[in-house]
Amino acid sequence: KTVALLCERDSPIKKFSLKWESGIDESRVNRLVYKLLERGVLELHLTSRFSQCIETEFFLSKTLVSLALSNGCYPQGSRPPGGVFFPALKTLSLSSVAFGSYEMYEWLLSSPSLEEFNIRDDDPLRPAVRNVVTLHLSADSLEVFYFCCSSMPEFNNLVNLSFESHKERGWQVLPLLLKKSPKLETLVIKGLVHEITNECGDACVCIHEKMSMKMKSSCCLLSCQVKVLKIYEYGGSCREVKQMRHFMENLRCLEVLKLGVQVDEQDKYLQLTNEVMKLLPPASSKCKIQFA
Repeated sequence: KTVALLCERDSPIKKFSLKWESGIDESRVNRLVYKLLERGVLELHLTSRFSQCIETEFFLSKTLVSLALSNGCYPQGSRPPGGVFFPALKTLSLSSVAFGSYEMYEWLLSSPSLEEFNIRDDDPLRPAVRNVVTLHLSADSLEVFYFCCSSMPEFNNLVNLSFESHKERGWQVLPLLLKKSPKLETLVIKGLVHEITNECGDACVCIHEKMSMKMKSSCCLLSCQVKVLKIYEYGGSCREVKQMRHFMENLRCLEVLKLGVQVDEQDKYLQLTNEVMKLLPPASSKCKIQFA
């Protein structure tokens, strides 16, 4: 019925989202995708609980600016003309997408207009990501990046970096990621609690205090250009307080710290905010602290 309506009407489509819970004939889905792209859709979101092949022979749109593929949806096909599927694509979101080859992954990332990349899968980091302005990483993806350090490119255009933390996932790649992002201005962290390792370097407080003193003069945060630091789900544990102090002491360009406190009681909220204000003065004299 949806395909029929698309075929009958000629009005432009700005955004289209399709989610299906049961198996659908692939030819019907591909026909729908073809009609949407033919009609100049700007944003396309596809998600399926079942394995669903999306033929890339239809990926010829010059108007699509945002593409999101989730779960069972996966692209399959041959190399596009010029090696780029969507030349106008600015935002690409991939959530647990299984690619048949790394070439397909890179073809999607090769848009010269790509600015924002959201990743929630286990695919290794590829050089094609080097030009993004905004990068969002899940806790799993952050750890996967660590195992791809040898192929990590320079993120010369990266201005906004955000990642999620998990108590069973480490921050081992963070020092290198920060060093590879010379223009980074905004750092967003969802949760400070992560797996304690001896490989997180000087970006966090996992390392032993004696080792920390030796590395203090060469801390990767000292040369970081981050102006805005946003931290969510702050609980005020001893380890979180130490991590906050570490950021405030070493981020010399910091201008704004936005802290999202996660507590159930108002009294606890006031206690945590007061504790943060009592931390050592931030390295940047211009820094303002905002609570949410």
